[in-house]
Parts: sequence; C-alpha cells; structure tokens
Amino acid sequence: MRNVSIPVALIKFRRKQREKGKYIVPFFLKDEDEMKIEQVVEYYDSMCDRKIGDFDEKRIIEIMDDMKVGRAVQFVMGNFYCFRSPDFSGYFSSRDVEVLDKMGVSSAGSLRGLLFEFVNERYGGFCGARDKVILEFGDKWGLGDGVDDALWSDQDDEKVLGKCGDVKDVVLLYNRGVIKTLFSNSENVSIVLPELPGRMIRRIYLLCKYNGVLCDISVEGEGEGEGEGEGGGGRYVLEISGPVELFGKPEKYGHKIGNVAIGIFGVLECVEYSFTSVVFIKNRKYVFSMAGEEVKRMGLRVGVVGAKGDEFDSAPEEKFFSFFRDEKLSWKVEREPAPIVTDEFVYVPDFSFLRGNSKVFVEIMGYFTEYYQKKKIWKLGRMKEMDVPMIIVANSTYDEGIKREIEEVGYPVVYFKGKNIPYGPILRILEEKFSDFDERINVIEGEKGRIAAEIDGDVARAGFVPAGLLKEKFGCFTDDEFDACMDVIGVNGVYIKGAGVFSASKIEELRGIVEVACSKKRDRAYVARKFLDAGVDVVDVVVGYLGYAIKWQGLSKTQIIKQKKRS
Repeated sequence: MRNVSIPVALIKFRRKQREKGKYIVPFFLKDEDEMKIEQVVEYYDSMCDRKIGDFDEKRIIEIMDDMKVGRAVQFVMGNFYCFRSPDFSGYFSSRDVEVLDKMGVSSAGSLRGLLFEFVNERYGGFCGARDKVILEFGDKWGLGDGVDDALWSDQDDEKVLGKCGDVKDVVLLYNRGVIKTLFSNSENVSIVLPELPGRMIRRIYLLCKYNGVLCDISVEGEGEGEGEGEGGGGRYVLEISGPVELFGKPEKYGHKIGNVAIGIFGVLECVEYSFTSVVFIKNRKYVFSMAGEEVKRMGLRVGVVGAKGDEFDSAPEEKFFSFFRDEKLSWKVEREPAPIVTDEFVYVPDFSFLRGNSKVFVEIMGYFTEYYQKKKIWKLGRMKEMDVPMIIVANSTYDEGIKREIEEVGYPVVYFKGKNIPYGPILRILEEKFSDFDERINVIEGEKGRIAAEIDGDVARAGFVPAGLLKEKFGCFTDDEFDACMDVIGVNGVYIKGAGVFSASKIEELRGIVEVACSKKRDRAYVARKFLDAGVDVVDVVVGYLGYAIKWQGLSKTQIIKQKKRS
C-alpha cells in the first residue's frame, strides 16, 4: 500500500474552537463516496490514450461535488494514471524503425537532431516551405508519413493518458494521504491507550528507530510495571517527535512522523487508542485529534510501514553491533532487547550482552540535545535504582556538566569519539563487573573432589580428555575461567593449557612421536597424523610442552626441532 502525502493546499477541513485551542477537522472520504470514485475511475479509463488537452479536470470536480476534494482526488489518481509521451516507434513501420535504429534514432529529440543536420546539408541552415522540407527529409531515408507527428511527439501537449498501475483502494489512499499530510506538518503525535503489551512496545520502538523518529512512552495514572517486556497498569502515552522536536523544522522530517504514525496504527489495530497532534497550516497552530475507532473504520490499519533490519540509528551503533556480532566472543550481543516497563515509563536499551544467565544492557548516548540528554539521564537513574545491569557508551563531545551527570548515575561509562567505539574497555567492564564466574567457581570448588575423580577416571580410560570438552562441562566461557577451574580442581593427570588433561603414559607416547619426527626431520603434518592415530587432535601446544618447536620454512614447509634451553 502506497503512502501518499496530499498537498496541504488541497485538503478540505473546517476549524473548531474548543477549550484547549483551535481544532482542525479534515474531510475524509466515506463508504458512500465509493460510487463517486467509481465514476472518476470510469472517466479516467475513457480518457486513456487521449491527449492531455482533451482531459477535463472540471469533470472530476463535478463528480466529487467539491473543488478541493476533486483536486485532491485527482492528485491521488496520479498514482494509477499518468500522462506520458506516445511510443515513438508507433509512428513508423517496422522497416522505418529498423532504418532509424541503424542511425541511432530512437526518440523525437534524436529525430529532430537528424532533421537539423539534413537542413544544414541541403539548405545551408535555411529552408523554405516546411511541408516540402519534411517531405524531402522523409524521402531521403524512405520514411513514411509519420515523420511530422513523430518530430514533436515528446512535447507536453502531445502526451496521452495511460494507466501506470492497478486502480484500487482509492478511498483508503485519499484518507491516509490526508492524515499523513497533517502529520507531516506537525511537531509531534501523541497516542494515548489504556494497555500496551510488551510485544507491541518492541515493534513500535523498532518502527520509530529504523525510520529515524524518536519515541517516548510514559505511564500515567496508577499501575505497577510487571518487569521486562510486560505491560503494567495505568494509561500509556506515546510521544512521537524525534528530529522534528529536536531540530525545530517540522517540514524537514515531518514525512517520517507521518509514515511512523500510520505504521503504529497498524500495530495497534487490536487495541483501543486515540491520538492528538499539533499541526501547522499557513503558520497557524491547530490540534488534530481522532479516536482509534475512526481510524480503523476508515481502513487505515491496513499495512504497516516496514522497518529494515539492517538499518541503524547512528554510525556508532552500527559499528558497535558489527564488531560484537562478528567477533568470536563469549558475550553475545543482542540488538533491540525486549522493553523494560516501569510504573513511570517504558525503556528500550540499544543492545544487550548475553552470557549464560547474565544479561547486561547497553545504552549508546549519541547526538542528543540537552533536553533529550537530561531525559535519558533521568531514565538511566531510575534503571540504576531498579538494579538493572547497564553499560553507558556516551559521546565524548558532551560538555563536562552532562558527562558528570551521566557518571553520577552510577553505571560504568565509556566514551566514544566520532565512529570509534572503545571495544576493549567495554569487554573489560563486562568481565570485571558483570561476570558471574565467582558464583560458578564456588559451586565447582564445593564439588572439586567428585569432579577430579571423574576426570581422572576418564583420563585413565582414554589417555586424554580435550580441554574443549572440560570447558563445556564446567560451563566456562573463557580460557582464563577454565584455567582457574583446573587450578581449583587439581587433577592427577598432566594438564596442558589449550590442549586438555593427559595420562602419563599418553604423554610418553606423544613424546616418542615427536622425538622420531625431530630425528628424521619430519614435518608438522606427520606429527598431526600420528597424534590423531593416538587419539589427540591438538598439536602445537603439546609439541611445545614436550620441549620441541615447529619451525616454519616459507609458507608451507615445516620441521620439528628441539627447543634451546634458556639459561
């Protein structure tokens, strides 16, 4: 379904004075207007292939019985019908078209160019009777009688009406266009509703974010939030403003507000709601208000403005997600986590990090105005009071006062400059402040005797237990965590970091393989095959543990050598 903005000068409306100011009541097409629209479509169909001068705009006004409505309907019909130049090849026979193609002539403009060249050659730039010149020009290449008409077929008065799409939902398109135009000339849209499930909150935030519009959801009246992603009681108020409010130019970003607001109507089709918008027409301020039932009755719930999953609110957010998604890290990044609903507001962090049972939210504070900065800081303060784990990634260009307020919230803060995200400090904060490893290792320490006995039994049977298997068994996310667990457990076998636990006999078997490879100048591939036969798939660290090294000679050739003892 198209989203059409009708020029504000074509919108019919009446003004009403109420206690809260001047209201604007736009005219919408109703079900009974469908018959009029059918007559309009019939007239357009009857005028197809007719020249633009034959089209009578007054006929549309007569059918709609209103000048403004008629002109607005004509604007909407432009989505389905358009005036265009006739097919150039239609003026000539197939033989003529072939001749013209060979000369590179495929349009009225190029045909005129050929004519001017002919006049210059034949008459030195000055010609006599027009009809005679056209006739001689056509005869030179054996062209038919269509030359004269084809020469000027690209002029506006030669254009003919044609269909450029299936005609459907004209009433819906008109009504949607009226609302979208008013929203596009507004400074905000406020939507009020008694309930707002978490799944809807997430969709609304995604819709706003991906369309570059800011959305703030507050809770009014009594009611308690029910936690992450769940709706609480009270009355919810959605304020859509974004760039319009921040930068003070409604007409610059207003079309995005219109797209998003209509998209939100699609999300809210099963919920009661009403909306109010402050609009500006000819520099005058009006209030535009409607109940959701009226919107649904007009069919505006059809279709939702899409949100592309690969779009980001800012370049820093895109770089942040790209890095943490692609790196092989123990913390997994999640984009647009479920909203957090409190009894005062709804909060949707930019990202979250997940690892095991741990979840840490990330707020990227980019290029906000001071008003929005302070609003965000207040929300973050409330999140801190609720013990919601969070890392703040803030713009380094903020003034010192704002930076101080951000840091006083109590969350870890790192600053970015331009598009450069400080990945290292973020990872350190995750490990130092949000890791639950202390809890996990305490559990392991309490059962270290049993765990050590199990590992020793497995090593005795197989001769080798891989580190990856043990790491998974202990629930370790990093090599440092795994090494700490092995230090606590204290197995009887030989533990080689990065490899696993070996029995003494397995170590001697592997030592023999390496000694032979060294004495006979065999390469790494030989050792790898022999190790694999022995049930071990780790080579380099084991070779190093045994006192040997793999020497690379060029890009592919290797040799096993004895390590020199350090003094």
